[in-house]
Amino acid sequence: MRFTVVLASTWVLTSFVPLVSNAEQPQLEPGFVSIFNGQDLSGWEGREDCWRVVDGVIEGAPETGDETPSCWLVWRDGTLKNFHLKLKFRIRSGNSGVFYRASRVGRGYQSDVRSDATGTGKLYHGGGKLGAHAAVGQFVVNNPGGKGELAGEVANPKWLQQLPYYVPGEWAECEVVARGNHILHIVNGLPTVEFIDRDEQDAERRRRVDEGILGLQLHRGHYMQVQFRDIRLKQFSGSFRDALLLFNSRNLEGWSVPQNVGDHWRVGTSKTADDKTKKKPDAPEVLICDGSGRTPLVWTGSTPKAFVLRYQRFTGKDDPSADTPLRSAAGWENVEVTVCAGQTRMEVNGQRKTGPLPRQNGKIALPSDLAAEYRNVVLIPIQL
Repeated sequence: MRFTVVLASTWVLTSFVPLVSNAEQPQLEPGFVSIFNGQDLSGWEGREDCWRVVDGVIEGAPETGDETPSCWLVWRDGTLKNFHLKLKFRIRSGNSGVFYRASRVGRGYQSDVRSDATGTGKLYHGGGKLGAHAAVGQFVVNNPGGKGELAGEVANPKWLQQLPYYVPGEWAECEVVARGNHILHIVNGLPTVEFIDRDEQDAERRRRVDEGILGLQLHRGHYMQVQFRDIRLKQFSGSFRDALLLFNSRNLEGWSVPQNVGDHWRVGTSKTADDKTKKKPDAPEVLICDGSGRTPLVWTGSTPKAFVLRYQRFTGKDDPSADTPLRSAAGWENVEVTVCAGQTRMEVNGQRKTGPLPRQNGKIALPSDLAAEYRNVVLIPIQL
């Protein structure tokens, strides 16, 4: 396994600490707690004619079987700021969702849950500006004033549907990871949306929200039924500064290209791009390395002492360590490196990786001796 980040090695051990106890849930993933007890709606608040617990799962549906009113089930035992949420859902019909960091009911970010395979996992900002939306497969940057900009692709939506990444009517897992102004949506182990919100922090003016409530939605309209279970939450005690997009999908601005290294690096269209994307003159491009170089491609910006580095990497083959074919979207690996004052953790497609990290003067770098493509290179600084 090659590691593609170059780091200094002089920092002291620190870690994230969950803000809630995990004593009663020994089988949960480390750092996660269950926020639904599987028996009743303790800790949750919602209309009794819409929400109930049936056979150990939360069920949302109107009692009468008539048209569904717009209503929410809100978690009242805390608010969400920097967190990782996991839950399982099944929807029989209609449109539901998981909203988070909401300033009030219905006004915040939402991961859509739908009875069709086209919109589940998209990002929607309830009551927000038009730019605060991202369709399935998109990496969107929401600039000040709510001006959304397509920064890249996290997965080809046609490929996701062909898998399929989600089967309506069957149980599926939804994840939301929010750190500072960076948000990631995941469905059944596959990223569906990546989002950076650079808008002003003003929840009441329907702009960026950094902290707020968690809830589940029943969308107004025809009769619908949705179920939720296994709701687990990990809250990070650390703070995160605004995320930086290190590669602009157009050129090598911000990267140092030493003599002869430029011969091995270029910006171009990915091998995985479909014909429609190839024909678009303004389509986001990727970093491409031919693998014949020696000196790494170095990012010239200042490297914080603690950070999360995320990127996607394509080496022309599926990840052999993936436990299911779903985890390697058309060969793209999802890489995340966390450095927190001396402790380094690396995950590829959600699986922990260990091994020595190359170091070069404390700078983030990409190796020139690995034939690969890179996209969505994001740095999320951690405020110690």
